[in-house]
Amino acid sequence: MPLAEALRQQNHVLCLPRIITPNGALEFGVWLESSHLVKGTFGTMTISPDAPKVNPTIWLVPLLGFDRFGHRLGYGKGHYDRTLEKYRKIEDILAIGIGFAAQEVPSVFHETHDERLDFMVTEKEVIKFNENSFLR
Repeated sequence: MPLAEALRQQNHVLCLPRIITPNGALEFGVWLESSHLVKGTFGTMTISPDAPKVNPTIWLVPLLGFDRFGHRLGYGKGHYDRTLEKYRKIEDILAIGIGFAAQEVPSVFHETHDERLDFMVTEKEVIKFNENSFLR
């Protein structure tokens, strides 16, 4: 919440994801301090369907594990991979994994449709995976 408040004070528009179909992609709704959150598909709180839609260019991506090649282990449904692939065809998207150093593994099994992270942020370091990222 302190990060969210600091970003809002710098006039950044924040958003939260919502699942639009059980095995489909995500869409993002504007997240204001006053926004109403609702129980989502997996029992997590998410932005309500009436929040205005936005297409974010910087994503903070959740994960269970990651490796030094920018591969991440997600939660098994592919929502972020499908959505990142779709959005990256339209514009530059910066995908930043957020987690703990203890979540690093030597190698994450990945397939051709899995989307790589540009950066990983842990309590110990920031790892840059994509030299061509628009955030240099």
